[in-house]
Amino acid sequence: MTEQHTSTSPHLTGNTDRLEQIVAVLRTTKLGTKLLDDAAEAGITITTEALCGSHGSYNDEKKLVMIDTAGSLDQQVITLAHELRHAQQFKNGVRLNAFTDIPKDYLHSQGLIEADANVASCIVAWDLKQQGNSKPMDEFSKEHPKIAAPFLQSAENGGAETGQAAKAAFYGWFDDLAIRSAYERNYLRNYEFTKRNSTSAEKATALQRSVPVTENAAKICKIDGQTYLSEKEVKEFFDRPELTSVGHETFWAIYRNLRDVKNIDLLRDPQEVMKKESNLTIRESGDYFEIKNPIDQRQISAAAKISEYKRKSLDDSALTSLTVAVKRKQALEK
Repeated sequence: MTEQHTSTSPHLTGNTDRLEQIVAVLRTTKLGTKLLDDAAEAGITITTEALCGSHGSYNDEKKLVMIDTAGSLDQQVITLAHELRHAQQFKNGVRLNAFTDIPKDYLHSQGLIEADANVASCIVAWDLKQQGNSKPMDEFSKEHPKIAAPFLQSAENGGAETGQAAKAAFYGWFDDLAIRSAYERNYLRNYEFTKRNSTSAEKATALQRSVPVTENAAKICKIDGQTYLSEKEVKEFFDRPELTSVGHETFWAIYRNLRDVKNIDLLRDPQEVMKKESNLTIRESGDYFEIKNPIDQRQISAAAKISEYKRKSLDDSALTSLTVAVKRKQALEK
């Protein structure tokens, strides 16, 4: 008698009707089925939530995936693939801790797991596209063109089967400076949050743990059990100057953290400290000045409108005063 495999699903809460729709679509793909089965085995719960500025999130401590209620079905499908990939990454033993890890190790591994989760979204969306449902890929392409475009170019030339498309999408994640800058800010927030809530014993471990990015890559950069990035490729990629640099704000925040943790002499050159302690430099780009979060953008826009309104009001006032003066002069001349 042939043994039949029975698929299982993670526990669903919140809008279960919608989640069942999302899960049903995801299960039509090979990778989606694997992600769902692994999540069920790991005891993951999936729920819906009104999220602010995010399509979804994964909390490994709570074993909880949250999907934003506001997204379209197609967006939610690729978001669930992304978040379940995170669950799978931690199930496979990825190590990541903003407080204990050496800054460069953390930043590299943070980028690694995010890029890999986007690879999973691409693969699921591509599988659905091959089935005749191109909407999830269209949604992903609109939001992440620097990831989707190289993936599609490679996949359409057979790269989906060889792993080249996955590799192209992975590299594409790092080409988006806006994304990288956002995750750098996220790192700094995570560090400060843990620091405020840590004991004296825990503070003694801050910024000490070495977790080479190649170690985490070996655990997670796999599709169907096959690695799509070799150890050599990972090492060469993350050793590139642009990958050992961070934005201006991040550089100086890490310097201050290292200085405080290691009691570094204030007279030492900060650049030298950062080179020795974390091998990080300041990224040579304008992203520090140009990339703003949505709140910043709204504030800047509002300030510009207020300024324009004041300028116009002053111009109108000046024009009115000039008109009155002219009329008075004309009246006196009569």
